[in-house]
Amino acid sequence: MLWLLLLISCGAILNTLTTFIALRSELNELFDENMLQLAQAFSEIHQNEIIYKPHDHVHNSSFKGEEEFLIQIWNHEELVYSSKPDVGFPLQGSLGVHSTAFQHEMWHYHRLDKSASEIIQISQPDHVRDDLIWEIYFKQFIPVILQLPIVILLIWYIVKDGFNPVKDVSESIEKRTHQYLELIPIEGVPDEIKSIVESVNQLLNRLKHALVMQRQFTADAAHELRTPMAALRLELDILNKAETREEKRESINNLYKVTDRSTHLIQQLLAMAKLEHESELQVEVNLKPLIDSVIEGYKGLALKKSITITNKCADHVIIDGDSNALSIMLSNLIGNALNYGHHKGVVNVDVIFEQEKLVLSVEDNGPGIPEKDRARIFDRFYRVLENQQYSPTGSGLGLAIVKSIVELHDAEIVLVDGINSGVKFNIIFTNKLRRS
Repeated sequence: MLWLLLLISCGAILNTLTTFIALRSELNELFDENMLQLAQAFSEIHQNEIIYKPHDHVHNSSFKGEEEFLIQIWNHEELVYSSKPDVGFPLQGSLGVHSTAFQHEMWHYHRLDKSASEIIQISQPDHVRDDLIWEIYFKQFIPVILQLPIVILLIWYIVKDGFNPVKDVSESIEKRTHQYLELIPIEGVPDEIKSIVESVNQLLNRLKHALVMQRQFTADAAHELRTPMAALRLELDILNKAETREEKRESINNLYKVTDRSTHLIQQLLAMAKLEHESELQVEVNLKPLIDSVIEGYKGLALKKSITITNKCADHVIIDGDSNALSIMLSNLIGNALNYGHHKGVVNVDVIFEQEKLVLSVEDNGPGIPEKDRARIFDRFYRVLENQQYSPTGSGLGLAIVKSIVELHDAEIVLVDGINSGVKFNIIFTNKLRRS
């Protein structure tokens, strides 16, 4: 506001200065033109043979107004007439309009030679012109000076009043804390800052969601880690009390299993937390090498169970997505297929196009999922009782993570029957597919 008022004040001063310069230039041109016309008029009168009387000696050396000029008529170099005899302005040597110094000030004059002997000279001191210029200037400048404080006060009030909504929004934002994240009311907010308020509300929504996810993650971790920690403590007690070598060996094996399950659970919890808090990075992802990379990580488990994994995806199938998230999704699906799959089974990964849709599928010939459990398999920590014998280290988070990644990519996941009694997960991408 101070800069705005300073700019207005400087503009008013600059305007008055430029007005003064322009006014002085225009009036000088006007007075010079008047001298020219006056000289021509006297020249015409002389042509009509009006005889000029020698000047009398009336004392008159003052100029009463801006319209008054010193009129002199010379015969050769003898002054025969002067409108102000007491003013001894000499005959000038240059024809036309010029200026010269006389009696410590500048004079403008116009000399017109009608003939070799007849000379008409019109002159005027600068102070006569300056008096008129300052008179006109002050008549214009005084209203500007008088209205400037009024304009400043009005601008101060209008700007201050106009920023009141911004102040209200600022105070509303200051009231928000991690425990109070209500949206800022959009009603009555000026259009100029409405987009800012909407952006802040979106930020508050994201922050609220992040805090909810953080609390949920903490609660889930505390709940789910309680069981393996208790089991770990129990196995340690059993190991401590074991008397025979066989009992100790069995307790140690159980400790490995509990440790594996705890490690897997922690990895899944961290993967879920990472998905819920990371931004949605959308880049071009080539599915073929991505699938190969995930399969490479499971070669050991596949070899151990004699399961054949096949990647049927064509080369250069590109989609827009988060490569890390897609890798986690495929890892969970392929890992489940291997963990729950039969010995010497098969796992097929395929990518096909159906009209304007891309379908990424993971299929196995394992024990399958009963119809009664298919509606809940994507819930957190839900596990199919009949299949827990195949993967004792499961946490019930794998398919929940898969569902989150699918939603992150605006896709859809459908569960259908697979090979024999197995299952097939179809992930359908609609608006992110690319063909290369």
